[in-house]
Amino acid sequence: MVSVMEHAEANGGGGEAEPGEMKPDQLELITSMLASMRAEQSEQAGQQSEQARRQSEQAQRQAEHTQQLMEVLQSSLGSLRAKAQIYTDRSCESVRDELEQNLQAVKGD
Repeated sequence: MVSVMEHAEANGGGGEAEPGEMKPDQLELITSMLASMRAEQSEQAGQQSEQARRQSEQAQRQAEHTQQLMEVLQSSLGSLRAKAQIYTDRSCESVRDELEQNLQAVKGD
């Protein structure tokens, strides 16, 4: 980066200023540099804001997807429980029928 004094000398303002005093071209350079820095910071803030917005949208999509998966899993679990109950009921009926047959056979002897 060009120093204030180098810029001033290059633009014809190479004379010495009184201590604590700045020449107009030095003030213009400093003002220009500050404006450039502000613009750069503003651009970076805009980029960070856009990145945060995209991340927020992605997090929202992931949350929605997770919710859908939870609903599918809960539905599947409910269906599995119902099928397991039917299987258990049928197994119990089968065992009961077999025991009744054995009991009848023993009583018949």
